[in-house]
Amino acid sequence: MISFFDDAITVHLEWKRRLHDFIKGNKEAPDSDIVRSDKHCELGKWIYSEGLQFSDFPAYQELVKEHAAFHQCAADVIQAVQEKNLDKAETLMVMDGQFSNASSETVGTIGRLRSEIERSSSLSDLKGIGCKMT
Repeated sequence: MISFFDDAITVHLEWKRRLHDFIKGNKEAPDSDIVRSDKHCELGKWIYSEGLQFSDFPAYQELVKEHAAFHQCAADVIQAVQEKNLDKAETLMVMDGQFSNASSETVGTIGRLRSEIERSSSLSDLKGIGCKMT
C-alpha cells in the first residue's frame, strides 16, 4: 500500500514537467477532457473503488476534492495552450499559481492519507494486544 502512495505522489509531481514541456511545444497535447476527469489516473481509480474503505478518514475527503481540483487545473493549462494563451498557461503554472497550489495540496494530502492509514493499521494491530489483570 505504501508504494502505491509513493507512486501516486511521483506521478502527480511528474505532471508539472509534462505540462511545462507541453507549454514549450516539446510534447503532444494530452486530451484535456480525459485529464480533466479525476477518475482516469491510477489514484482516481483507487479513490473511487478500493479507497472507498477509507472514506471516513479526514484526509480521504480532502483528497477527493483536491485531486479533482488538480485535474481541473491541469486541463485548464492544456486548454490555455491549445487556445494559444501561453500567458494564462504560465500564470497557472507559476509557484503560487492554481496548478502549483493544487499540485502541492494533492501531494501533501496523499501523504497525510498514507499516514492516517498507517496509524489506523498500527492501532488495529494493537487492539489484539491486551493486558490481563489478575
